[in-house]
Order: sequence, then C-alpha cells, then structure tokens
Amino acid sequence: MNNPVWTTGIGKALQFDGINDYAWTSTSPSITSGSMSISAWVYATGSGWRGIVGKGESALEQDHSYMLELDTNGKAVFAIGNGNTYYGITTTTGIGTGWHHIAAVFGSIGRSIS
Repeated sequence: MNNPVWTTGIGKALQFDGINDYAWTSTSPSITSGSMSISAWVYATGSGWRGIVGKGESALEQDHSYMLELDTNGKAVFAIGNGNTYYGITTTTGIGTGWHHIAAVFGSIGRSIS
C-alpha cells in the first residue's frame, strides 16, 4: 500500500487522498476467470483519467486483466483484456463531483455498468 489509511464507519474501509495512494493485493487467476463484478464507492473530483480498481498496468485496455476507471469526461469505463483484445463498456454520461456508487458486471451473457 502507498499511504491509504484505514478508517471506520460502517465496517472498515481504506481512505485515499486522491493524489498517489493505492492498495496492492497478490495476483489470483480466479479473479479474472469466468464471470465477475466490481463495485466501488468513489468521491469524484478533478478531471483526467482516474483509476478506481484494476489488475495490470498499461495505457492499452487489452493489457489489463480488468479495469474500472473514470475517463476525462467523468464516464465510468470497465474493460477486461487478455493481452490481444479487450471487451469494454462505458457509461453514456459522466458523473459530477461528489460520492457515486459504480458497479460493473461481466459474464457469459453480457456486460453492464451503472
């Protein structure tokens, strides 16, 4: 981890400063096999690409095992890649400043993001 702090409220959570904090977990093949869903509460501020959660580091979506980010217009982007290609989906509108719940689902019958 790079400087997030544990906070309490309803259960426990990591609090990030929005500058350079991140949390790290070991890799697991089961995370990217088959169907999956990711959800997060985010406090959106600023502009530019903002990573929320992901596995893999690259500017290319196909090099991520998965990613959930906000683009420069505040639209949520969810993608799953395999090194050669990727499957992605983006919300139709951006979000404003403040708290938002973002959820993405990928499965054999399709994908969705809200």
